[in-house]
Amino acid sequence: MVRIFTWVSSLSLLVSLAHCTEVGSSYKHSLRAWHRHAEVFDVNSLRAELLWDAVHVTPTLRDIRMDREAQLRHTSVNDVRRHIDAAWWWEGTLFYINFFAPRDAKDLLAPDGYWRLELTDGHGTPYAQGRIVEVPVTPIARKLFPFLTHWSKTYLVVFPRVGPGPLALTLYGLNATSTLRWE
Repeated sequence: MVRIFTWVSSLSLLVSLAHCTEVGSSYKHSLRAWHRHAEVFDVNSLRAELLWDAVHVTPTLRDIRMDREAQLRHTSVNDVRRHIDAAWWWEGTLFYINFFAPRDAKDLLAPDGYWRLELTDGHGTPYAQGRIVEVPVTPIARKLFPFLTHWSKTYLVVFPRVGPGPLALTLYGLNATSTLRWE
């Protein structure tokens, strides 16, 4: 009887671990497909002018993210939704942006308009950003998005629904301009 119990316990642990590995692997693969990174340095001072990452948040990526977060929190997907900022469900084309710029230009929401985002679709049509909100960098966010740093700020930015890809997201600033592409 003890052997059967031990065998059943071991089997259920293996099945559970296999599921966890599958969800984690699926999430990492999806994140890699939708994540882009760029750096801009001043060649004279070798100082960073801009370090940024963007994740194109598709419905599929959002669902896989919820599965992964449920796994990390050891709870159900339905329970996880209450922990996720409502901006993750904005209508339109959504991006999760990790942003670092030095000095006094550290904020995408700065009232002086130092930074501006623009999205271009496959037809070359430009779209101005719609709503943008800063979201906190939490321990769960650091697990879900391993590219986050201690100096970063993170934002959710929505654009209107865009035409077909490829997409190009451009960040314009006084000292740096950078474009990330999704083919």
